[in-house]
Amino acid sequence: MNHRNNMLVPAGLFIGIGIGMAMENLVAGLFIGLGVGFLFSTIVYMIEANKK
Repeated sequence: MNHRNNMLVPAGLFIGIGIGMAMENLVAGLFIGLGVGFLFSTIVYMIEANKK
C-alpha cells in the first residue's frame, strides 16, 4: 500500500468527528467516519492495483 493511502482512515475519522459534532452525536459520527475511511482506502487501493 502506498504511504499516501495510509492517511485515509484517520482522515475519515476526523471528517466523522466533524459530522458527529454537526449532528450533536459524536460517537455516531466517529463510526461513520471510520467506515468511510476504510471503504475509501479499499477503493483507492483497488484503483491503484488496476493501474499496474
